[in-house]
Amino acid sequence: KTRFEGAEKLCASLEEERTHLAAEAKTACEKQEELSGELREVRAAAQQTEQMLSSQLASAQEVVSTQAGELSAKDQQLTALQADLKKAQEETLALTEAKGQLATQLSELKGQYAVQDAEQRAEIHALKQAQADLRTEKAQLESNMHMLRQANMESQRLVDGLRRNADENERRTERSRSLVQ
Repeated sequence: KTRFEGAEKLCASLEEERTHLAAEAKTACEKQEELSGELREVRAAAQQTEQMLSSQLASAQEVVSTQAGELSAKDQQLTALQADLKKAQEETLALTEAKGQLATQLSELKGQYAVQDAEQRAEIHALKQAQADLRTEKAQLESNMHMLRQANMESQRLVDGLRRNADENERRTERSRSLVQ
């Protein structure tokens, strides 16, 4: 009789353990479904973020490309201005060399020379201004490129973080499945 009672208690205990394990398995399955839903949401958010950052990067690259084109055009203008300046300087040098020979015409040429000198100074001023503008635009371009690289690195970090989260959720899901099985 004692042995029979012991067997009954063991059966009851095993049945209770089976019920408990079944409840735990059901909870684990529900948790797995919840994690799968979260994983899908995280992946969708990661994809959306990657698309947004890719679009922003393309826009920034387009701006940089446009600015590079403008910078190239201004550089050509600067080269032309420098050629004009060199030509003006050569003309001034020739005028200085001829000064001794043209002493009799000096009073007549004085006014013309003053005008030419003023024009040359204006050209030099314009050239210096163009160089300053060019340096400013170059600094802005370098700043834009730096921000672009930072944005690119930040986007890569975000994408990597989202991928790590997705991988971690995938591993949790796999662990939950293995526990249920």
